[in-house]
Amino acid sequence: MPESQPADIGGTLYQLIRLMRRYWHDGVISTLDMTAPQSIVIGGLKALGDGVNQTELSNFLAIHKAPLACIIDQLEQKGLVERRLDPQDRRVRRIFSTDRVREIHPRMEMVMDGLNTSLTHGISRDDLRTLDQCLETMRDNLLAGLGEYRITPAMDGEMF
Repeated sequence: MPESQPADIGGTLYQLIRLMRRYWHDGVISTLDMTAPQSIVIGGLKALGDGVNQTELSNFLAIHKAPLACIIDQLEQKGLVERRLDPQDRRVRRIFSTDRVREIHPRMEMVMDGLNTSLTHGISRDDLRTLDQCLETMRDNLLAGLGEYRITPAMDGEMF
């Protein structure tokens, strides 16, 4: 790219996201009878741990509560998660993964590890650190532009 031409970061990230989705679909979605959003919610639940409430999961995944509730309903119907009343506050329902998730999660982790290995092949540790910092800054810039802010430091954790 010529020095005078600005980088098309958004276009490159868009292409990268499409390829990542394809990789994820081929490795997980097509074999586990779940949709991509359902797999993302399972990943978020595994990252945060059993017993989170819908608001915590919504903030972590940056998914609005209403669509998240629908996805959780679908996961509950498939026997992948269950909602339980919070013993301290019966207005709150906590979300727990079932034994079925514990069975399929290793497959999800294996695919994610392969994806990360493919993505970072040939990139030095220093460059990866710089890239990670740049991507976090971009994410934070967009969140601030949307009037949203990171709620929990767990957003920096791996999802799968």
